[in-house]
Amino acid sequence: MDYLDYRKNYTGEDLGIKTKRIEADEIAGDIHATAGSITATELASDAVETAKIKNLAVTAGKLAADAVETAKIKDDAVTAGKLAADAVETAKIKDDAVTAAKLAYSVVDVSVAALATAGTATVTAGAQIIGFYPTAQDRLIESIVIADTTLTLTLVSAAAAENTFKVILL
Repeated sequence: MDYLDYRKNYTGEDLGIKTKRIEADEIAGDIHATAGSITATELASDAVETAKIKNLAVTAGKLAADAVETAKIKDDAVTAGKLAADAVETAKIKDDAVTAAKLAYSVVDVSVAALATAGTATVTAGAQIIGFYPTAQDRLIESIVIADTTLTLTLVSAAAAENTFKVILL
Protein backbone atom coordinates (compact mmCIF):
# COMPACT_ATOMS: atom_id res chain seq x y z
CA MET A 1 0.00 0.00 0.00
CA ASP A 2 1.28 3.38 -0.94
CA TYR A 3 0.61 6.03 1.70
CA LEU A 4 1.13 9.74 1.59
CA ASP A 5 2.70 11.11 4.71
CA TYR A 6 0.99 14.23 6.03
CA ARG A 7 2.32 13.97 9.55
CA LYS A 8 3.91 17.40 9.51
CA ASN A 9 2.29 20.70 8.61
CA TYR A 10 4.03 23.73 7.12
CA THR A 11 5.39 24.73 10.54
CA GLY A 12 7.03 21.36 11.07
CA GLU A 13 4.57 20.29 13.76
CA ASP A 14 3.82 16.52 13.69
CA LEU A 15 0.09 16.04 13.02
CA GLY A 16 0.21 12.24 12.90
CA ILE A 17 -1.87 12.05 9.67
CA LYS A 18 -1.32 9.36 7.07
CA THR A 19 -3.60 8.77 4.06
CA LYS A 20 -3.68 6.11 1.40
CA ARG A 21 -3.13 7.12 -2.24
CA ILE A 22 -6.30 6.16 -4.21
CA GLU A 23 -5.63 4.76 -7.64
CA ALA A 24 -8.01 5.70 -10.52
CA ASP A 25 -9.30 2.14 -10.93
CA GLU A 26 -10.18 1.93 -7.22
CA ILE A 27 -12.99 4.52 -7.44
CA ALA A 28 -16.44 2.91 -7.55
CA GLY A 29 -20.00 3.87 -6.71
CA ASP A 30 -21.44 7.34 -6.44
CA ILE A 31 -18.96 10.17 -6.46
CA HIS A 32 -19.98 13.54 -5.13
CA ALA A 33 -18.15 16.62 -6.38
CA THR A 34 -18.70 20.24 -5.58
CA ALA A 35 -20.68 22.25 -8.12
CA GLY A 36 -18.47 23.51 -10.92
CA SER A 37 -15.49 21.31 -10.04
CA ILE A 38 -15.96 19.03 -13.07
CA THR A 39 -15.74 20.87 -16.37
CA ALA A 40 -15.76 19.78 -20.03
CA THR A 41 -12.00 19.15 -19.92
CA GLU A 42 -12.46 16.51 -17.17
CA LEU A 43 -15.07 14.58 -19.18
CA ALA A 44 -14.03 11.88 -21.61
CA SER A 45 -15.34 11.94 -25.18
CA ASP A 46 -18.84 10.41 -25.36
CA ALA A 47 -19.06 10.45 -21.53
CA VAL A 48 -22.49 12.09 -21.31
CA GLU A 49 -25.47 9.87 -22.19
CA THR A 50 -28.81 11.15 -23.50
CA ALA A 51 -30.54 10.19 -20.24
CA LYS A 52 -28.17 12.54 -18.35
CA ILE A 53 -29.08 15.64 -20.41
CA LYS A 54 -31.65 17.78 -18.61
CA ASN A 55 -34.97 18.39 -20.35
CA LEU A 56 -34.93 21.60 -22.41
CA ALA A 57 -31.12 21.88 -21.97
CA VAL A 58 -30.38 21.54 -25.70
CA THR A 59 -31.33 24.84 -27.29
CA ALA A 60 -31.17 26.04 -30.90
CA GLY A 61 -27.91 27.83 -30.11
CA LYS A 62 -26.31 24.54 -29.05
CA LEU A 63 -27.18 22.72 -32.29
CA ALA A 64 -24.52 22.56 -34.97
CA ALA A 65 -25.31 23.99 -38.40
CA ASP A 66 -27.12 21.35 -40.48
CA ALA A 67 -27.63 19.20 -37.34
CA VAL A 68 -31.29 18.38 -38.00
CA GLU A 69 -31.95 16.01 -40.88
CA THR A 70 -35.25 15.71 -42.75
CA ALA A 71 -35.75 12.18 -41.42
CA LYS A 72 -35.69 13.57 -37.85
CA ILE A 73 -38.53 16.06 -38.41
CA LYS A 74 -41.83 14.67 -37.11
CA ASP A 75 -44.72 14.26 -39.52
CA ASP A 76 -46.91 17.38 -39.55
CA ALA A 77 -44.29 19.31 -37.51
CA VAL A 78 -43.70 21.92 -40.23
CA THR A 79 -46.74 24.18 -40.26
CA ALA A 80 -47.57 27.30 -42.27
CA GLY A 81 -46.44 29.46 -39.34
CA LYS A 82 -42.96 27.91 -39.51
CA LEU A 83 -42.44 28.61 -43.22
CA ALA A 84 -40.54 31.75 -44.14
CA ALA A 85 -42.12 34.21 -46.55
CA ASP A 86 -41.49 33.12 -50.14
CA ALA A 87 -40.28 29.70 -48.91
CA VAL A 88 -42.35 27.59 -51.30
CA GLU A 89 -41.16 27.58 -54.89
CA THR A 90 -43.41 26.84 -57.87
CA ALA A 91 -41.46 23.64 -58.59
CA LYS A 92 -42.36 22.37 -55.09
CA ILE A 93 -46.13 22.69 -55.57
CA LYS A 94 -47.72 19.35 -56.42
CA ASP A 95 -49.57 19.04 -59.71
CA ASP A 96 -53.28 19.79 -59.28
CA ALA A 97 -52.68 21.13 -55.73
CA VAL A 98 -53.81 24.67 -56.59
CA THR A 99 -57.55 24.61 -57.07
CA ALA A 100 -59.91 27.33 -58.28
CA ALA A 101 -61.02 27.92 -54.68
CA LYS A 102 -57.41 28.78 -53.74
CA LEU A 103 -56.92 31.32 -56.53
CA ALA A 104 -57.41 34.91 -55.47
CA TYR A 105 -59.10 36.29 -58.55
CA SER A 106 -61.01 39.49 -59.06
CA VAL A 107 -63.56 40.72 -61.61
CA VAL A 108 -63.57 44.31 -62.85
CA ASP A 109 -66.30 46.07 -64.83
CA VAL A 110 -65.25 47.95 -67.97
CA SER A 111 -67.59 50.25 -69.87
CA VAL A 112 -67.09 51.71 -73.33
CA ALA A 113 -69.40 54.66 -73.80
CA ALA A 114 -71.55 55.06 -76.93
CA LEU A 115 -69.47 56.50 -79.81
CA ALA A 116 -66.19 55.70 -77.96
CA THR A 117 -63.65 53.02 -78.88
CA ALA A 118 -62.11 52.31 -75.42
CA GLY A 119 -62.92 52.07 -71.75
CA THR A 120 -60.68 51.73 -68.66
CA ALA A 121 -60.75 50.29 -65.14
CA THR A 122 -58.34 50.49 -62.22
CA VAL A 123 -56.68 47.18 -61.25
CA THR A 124 -54.05 46.00 -58.80
CA ALA A 125 -50.45 46.37 -60.00
CA GLY A 126 -49.20 43.05 -61.38
CA ALA A 127 -52.71 41.75 -62.16
CA GLN A 128 -53.01 39.29 -65.05
CA ILE A 129 -55.99 38.86 -67.35
CA ILE A 130 -57.34 35.30 -67.35
CA GLY A 131 -60.64 35.90 -69.08
CA PHE A 132 -63.52 38.23 -69.95
CA TYR A 133 -67.15 38.19 -71.01
CA PRO A 134 -69.56 40.81 -72.34
CA THR A 135 -72.66 41.95 -70.47
CA ALA A 136 -73.78 44.30 -73.31
CA GLN A 137 -71.88 44.39 -76.61
CA ASP A 138 -72.41 45.71 -80.13
CA ARG A 139 -68.77 45.83 -81.35
CA LEU A 140 -65.92 43.30 -81.39
CA ILE A 141 -62.99 43.68 -78.98
CA GLU A 142 -59.63 44.57 -80.52
CA SER A 143 -57.54 44.29 -77.32
CA ILE A 144 -57.50 44.21 -73.54
CA VAL A 145 -54.22 45.34 -71.92
CA ILE A 146 -52.92 46.34 -68.51
CA ALA A 147 -50.35 49.09 -67.99
CA ASP A 148 -49.38 49.52 -64.34
CA THR A 149 -52.78 49.81 -62.62
CA THR A 150 -54.92 50.71 -65.65
CA LEU A 151 -56.78 48.12 -67.70
CA THR A 152 -57.82 49.35 -71.17
CA LEU A 153 -60.38 47.54 -73.32
CA THR A 154 -60.37 48.72 -76.96
CA LEU A 155 -63.08 47.98 -79.56
CA VAL A 156 -62.42 47.57 -83.31
CA SER A 157 -64.76 50.53 -84.02
CA ALA A 158 -66.83 53.09 -82.11
CA ALA A 159 -69.68 51.65 -80.06
CA ALA A 160 -73.25 52.37 -81.19
CA ALA A 161 -74.44 52.11 -77.57
CA GLU A 162 -72.70 51.59 -74.25
CA ASN A 163 -70.76 48.30 -74.25
CA THR A 164 -70.02 46.66 -70.88
CA PHE A 165 -67.67 43.82 -70.03
CA LYS A 166 -66.47 41.79 -67.04
CA VAL A 167 -62.71 41.13 -67.03
CA ILE A 168 -61.38 38.36 -64.75
CA LEU A 169 -57.96 38.91 -63.20
CA LEU A 170 -55.44 37.04 -61.08
